[in-house]
Amino acid sequence: MQNWLKITITANINEAPRISEIFELMGALSVTVTSADNAIYFDESRPSQPKWATQQISALFPEKFNTQLVIDSLNKATSNDLRATTTALPDRNWLLEGQTVTKPLEFENNLWICADWHRAPSDNAKTIWINPGLAFGTGHHPTTALCLKKLINLDLKDKVVLDWGCGSGILAITSLVLGAHRALAVDIDDQALLSTSDNARANDVSNRLTTMKPKDIPKDFRCEVLIANLLASTIVKLKNTFEHYLSKNGELLLSGILEDQTKEVISALGKKYSVNVRSEEGWAMVTASADQNL
Repeated sequence: MQNWLKITITANINEAPRISEIFELMGALSVTVTSADNAIYFDESRPSQPKWATQQISALFPEKFNTQLVIDSLNKATSNDLRATTTALPDRNWLLEGQTVTKPLEFENNLWICADWHRAPSDNAKTIWINPGLAFGTGHHPTTALCLKKLINLDLKDKVVLDWGCGSGILAITSLVLGAHRALAVDIDDQALLSTSDNARANDVSNRLTTMKPKDIPKDFRCEVLIANLLASTIVKLKNTFEHYLSKNGELLLSGILEDQTKEVISALGKKYSVNVRSEEGWAMVTASADQNL
């Protein structure tokens, strides 16, 4: 039986949305927000919609999840020294409960992201079937959506893709459906690798997708597209590693970055890249390709 760990943070109204999004990015199975006191905040632009001035944000993780990793990531992204409370919870069918609120997602060029309990949108749709299990990546979070929108507009024919921090495998699998020759999906989490393999079979691309942990990547492996939907601090730390595996004319797709962290990531990349930034709901994706003029 799988037990669970609930991590709860108390924060003000300005910090709460960012904390919720980071919980999701870290792979929380669910995130809920409740009032922490009786104080009410009124937004002058929406006087009929009062909000809680102080909020409790709770996230559900597998029992053995590294709590300190979550707290460290939150403290780097917020202005306060956050304190967390943890609660052990007995097993429930949390995934089944979530199915009632998860909806199919439509992107341009008739690309759809659906869970296995959804109906196919149409016969001619490019449908990616994703059952996230306990791994992050359904396309609903802005960081994943930014990557999907970029992949749709890339020429992936015959290219090799590396998905670093693959979660559910949604990005590696989508790249294969969109024409990539093969994909390598890596993650430090065993559950993520399992979810990716299961989803690859569901999309009939398992013969072109390989999963492994980062430490097992062959040193001579090279890719034309490297996707990293991680936290900004992790991206900066792994920058040299990414460059090692990226082919000479390859492209980096770096997501999981808060808008106010883009300068930090771009600075770490240096001047040898042509860089583009796209933002959505407070999150940013930095795409970087080797500057041919250098």
